[in-house]
Amino acid sequence: MAQPQEPVAAAVPPVKMELQSIEDFEAEMDARDTVREAAVKATLPVNPYHLPKKPKRTVDTDALEAEKLAREELGSVDWISILNDYRMANPVATPGAQPAGLPGLEYKEIILTSGILRFAFTVKITESPLQFGGETPSFSNKKDAKRYAAKKAIDWLSENKYIRSSIHSSVTSMAINAEALEAEQIVREEIGGGNWFGKLLEYRNAHPITAQSGAPPTGAPPGLNYEEAVLNFSGLLRFAYTIEIAESSQKFGGSVQTFSNKKDAKQYAAKKAIEWLIANNHMPSDGSVRFAKPPPPVQLQPKKRKSLSPSDSSPDGTIKYATLVPTLCHKLGFGPPRYEIEKMDNTALCNGYAIFPGNPIIDGKVGEVFNVFGQKNTKEEIAEIVYSFLKDIERQREGQLDIQGNKRLRSFKLEDSE
Repeated sequence: MAQPQEPVAAAVPPVKMELQSIEDFEAEMDARDTVREAAVKATLPVNPYHLPKKPKRTVDTDALEAEKLAREELGSVDWISILNDYRMANPVATPGAQPAGLPGLEYKEIILTSGILRFAFTVKITESPLQFGGETPSFSNKKDAKRYAAKKAIDWLSENKYIRSSIHSSVTSMAINAEALEAEQIVREEIGGGNWFGKLLEYRNAHPITAQSGAPPTGAPPGLNYEEAVLNFSGLLRFAYTIEIAESSQKFGGSVQTFSNKKDAKQYAAKKAIEWLIANNHMPSDGSVRFAKPPPPVQLQPKKRKSLSPSDSSPDGTIKYATLVPTLCHKLGFGPPRYEIEKMDNTALCNGYAIFPGNPIIDGKVGEVFNVFGQKNTKEEIAEIVYSFLKDIERQREGQLDIQGNKRLRSFKLEDSE
């Protein structure tokens, strides 16, 4: 008589997943034990001795302690992104087949299955023959294992002067100091809405410097150099600018004051350079880039009207009213006007007008114009209107003098007739 075959328990799928912590692994194993027990009960008589024993799962306490210390060392910094940023900023060409990822930066994953699933990573960089990371310490998830290997590579780069130690120490601070953010807000209010870099370019173009032979072109006019700095604080990018001008050996801006965008960093450095130029009498403080020239001396010739001299005309014969206005102002006993010209955003068009500061006779704007191409043309159009305005005043004065002269002449004739 054939013996009945003993029922076989249903197979339980093996554990195959990436676990984020020891607790996740324990919960998964308990759930699978429950499935296994239910399968066995469905095929065998109820007998506790037939139930399979739970596998012993032990964790090396030394490994857990090492992982804890390594996590404290890592903090919350994204070391992987920082190492990637360094590699992209310092690319290398590797011969032969290219591994996945960035050339000159190669990660290798290690899975440890002694009792409980653990992870480790190694990373190799072109600058060093060493391999960073390894099986000790191991981690309960892949991300921390990879971050640890990346941090060890960055530590080596910093120690061997591939990364500036100041940048490395600022990154390890893990966060931007609240005082730095408050300082940025204060400086933004100081910058205001002015285009300081545009004004600095205008100054440089008005006072050109001869380029040094052999100097590499930077895109800026000779005598004006600027450099951008990008700082990575825990994955958060910050920006700074340094500006150098020919008039000073001092550098303006720098990484002491950082900003959340490039525009403010550039405007801040330019503002500091302009403040130095004004303080050292290289630039007027009224917003213009040139100091006003004193009006030329005028030779008075009684009762003789003089035609426009060749010096008052441009080479093509047109009148230069900007040179006529100071002479006429002096003749009338007025100070020269001040031209207020404003350049419209992102265009070469300008608006402007003239004022006579300290003159009680002429109050307000004179010769206001709009949408004129170029500052020079704007000033000339304003000057033409101002010149016509001053000539009207001159004619009114001459008319009053003629009336007074006629009155005196009539009074003389009456006295003679008597």
